[in-house]
Amino acid sequence: MNILLLAAFPAESARLSQQLSAAWKPEPMLGALSCRSLQYNLHQLYLAETGVGTEDAALTTQAVLLQRDIDLVLLMGTSGAVGDGWEVGDVVAGKQVVQMDLHGIDTILKGTPFESCLFNSNTHAQLETAWDVDSYWLEKLKALPRVKPGLIFSSNQFPVPADKFPAMLELGRGVIEMEASGVMRAARRLGSTPVLVLRAVSNIIDGQGRDTGTPEQGIELCAEEPVRFSVCMRS
Repeated sequence: MNILLLAAFPAESARLSQQLSAAWKPEPMLGALSCRSLQYNLHQLYLAETGVGTEDAALTTQAVLLQRDIDLVLLMGTSGAVGDGWEVGDVVAGKQVVQMDLHGIDTILKGTPFESCLFNSNTHAQLETAWDVDSYWLEKLKALPRVKPGLIFSSNQFPVPADKFPAMLELGRGVIEMEASGVMRAARRLGSTPVLVLRAVSNIIDGQGRDTGTPEQGIELCAEEPVRFSVCMRS
């Protein structure tokens, strides 16, 4: 199986490089894309850092999928917890990815001269603002110890989009990050490659949408959790 491992920035991918092997090799790619590869058991792994934000995440994902035959995409990293019951270090398997920056745009544009913008002439379908995760692979993630299912809220606003925070609380418990919707949109646009999102909680968002802070070395410690579970999945 060819598996694409994605993280936003080096602190999120460093543990993966260290834990698996020092034998990662530079993978030649066209364009401004840095990618490494490794033969691990029966699988061919590709590791790339997307950069922060939905746009860079989409571009990186698209570039790899166009140049390599990928069977599964696994996006890993850290996130902020939204809703009650989360603790720093919890590992969340995304059951749905919601693009919060566009959430509710169909209601906003309905009945206006711009309602037709909701139809994408490239995909011949309505604009997507949420994506369900592949159920087969999600069940595999949920079966792992300490993994909890939750929503993945994706936004380019940090720590949360203030105007959409009440809607996030209404949608349900989850975590917020900045890349998953870009990865999901690119993968769906190019075909049917399944995408999984595995996020560790590095900070807690309180009921007013304020970031309560990240513990010292919290990013590095939390980045190790998705790595550990991704290794279990590939064995």
